[in-house]
Amino acid sequence: FEVVVGIGRTRLQLAPGVSTDYADFYTELRAARRLMHTDTGAQQQRTACFERALALYCGALATGLDDTWLRDERGRVEADYIAVVRELTQFYRARGDDAPAQERLEQAARVLSDPDILED
Repeated sequence: FEVVVGIGRTRLQLAPGVSTDYADFYTELRAARRLMHTDTGAQQQRTACFERALALYCGALATGLDDTWLRDERGRVEADYIAVVRELTQFYRARGDDAPAQERLEQAARVLSDPDILED
């Protein structure tokens, strides 16, 4: 069973029915962003979306392929991942819950190409 059935100039074509952590990551990110300007009760839902997005990110996109557009996309995805880590860290620290904030930073350090990027 072949997962990638085509490689174009700016995209990969996947076999029908194949889902990816990349697509699921952005589904969760979009859901969290939709909740951004809603009531405070939505903060828990938003945090849950961010947590699911964080759990989906396992490192650089499509390692083993080296097209220019993929390198650019890897950078964009990593930047979005870093934004999620920072958002969650700020959320947990704001409510005085440092343990989960530190766990998210440690998790990020394990999967990022340059973990020092998280330091402000």
